Amino acid sequence: GIAVCATEDLSECVKILFDRSCGRLLFDTTRCAAEGRPAVEYAPLSLDPGEDLTLDVFVDRSVVEVFANGRQAVCRRAFGSRGGTGVFLLAPDGADFGETVSWEVAPTNFY
Repeated sequence: GIAVCATEDLSECVKILFDRSCGRLLFDTTRCAAEGRPAVEYAPLSLDPGEDLTLDVFVDRSVVEVFANGRQAVCRRAFGSRGGTGVFLLAPDGADFGETVSWEVAPTNFY
């Protein structure tokens, strides 16, 4: 998985995790103030044997959008009180992340 909007100690963050055994993508906002109430939300996502997980994660201030393998999407607003901007990869021992790419995009509206 991945933690975004994170403080250095991960005391505040949004976690996006994948549970292969349950076939679920988890969107965890329990460590931040989320629109509504902090919660762990689930979206179904099954991978074929040998299929890698591909996450496209977009963060725009308070909006976190996640697209998984081109067939599942989750979006939620989340507000950290400490303004965390860190990104951390989260994995059990032995996990391989393959390629990791990030971009910082310039704002389209300077107002």
